[in-house]
Amino acid sequence: MRGGSLLAVLGLWQLFTALDISLWLRFAWFPSAAYVVRELAERGGVGVCW
Repeated sequence: MRGGSLLAVLGLWQLFTALDISLWLRFAWFPSAAYVVRELAERGGVGVCW
């Protein structure tokens, strides 16, 4: 249940930033979820290839 909720939030974040949706926030101002995960992996030394 928790993992599914986290994946749903990450999926919505990615979708909203990709489509530049403006609700109560302007998602065009935020980095995408994929970018944040990639940067965290690089800084953590995991080395994700995308």
